[in-house]
Amino acid sequence: MLKDMARVITTILICMLGVWFGQQAWISYQTQQTLENTLQIFGKGEFDQARVALEQRIVQSPNNAELHRMLGRTLNLMAVFRRDKNAQQESIRVLERCVQLDSFSAINWFELATAYTNAGQNQLAEQSYIKSLERDPRNSNYLFTFGFFYERQKKWQKAIEFYTTSLEVHQDALVQSALTRVQEML
Repeated sequence: MLKDMARVITTILICMLGVWFGQQAWISYQTQQTLENTLQIFGKGEFDQARVALEQRIVQSPNNAELHRMLGRTLNLMAVFRRDKNAQQESIRVLERCVQLDSFSAINWFELATAYTNAGQNQLAEQSYIKSLERDPRNSNYLFTFGFFYERQKKWQKAIEFYTTSLEVHQDALVQSALTRVQEML
């Protein structure tokens, strides 16, 4: 009798896992479709449409870090291109939520650092850049951006350090040009 109950419970658990994995696959598929649609809208520079589409999906999937990251990026671009302070603050709020949902993702921390940088919150930006590099220390784009972050603050030695490390990971003419420019500042 106990063996039969164990089989029934095992079968139920397997079915529940199957349903859960099916739901996760469907959510992932829907997220991918939303992201593809958003990127198409995004490419046309129609930020308001992208924002609305992402906000609608977030209502349906409030714990989806990827959707939060895309919305945060959209708001950040709106803030930069339109000089919209409200969009900038909203971007930071959304990206902070994104990091709460998935703090292991380097790209989430990088996007948050970018939003902080654009808002002039350099101390928070620096902390977030560091966290992105802790998670992906060989990402040449992160290294380059962190170097540029320091260059904008006229912290030449730190800029040189990050540009040099970026070049060690991946040779790039833009990074080499930035490194040369900063070295000439000294």
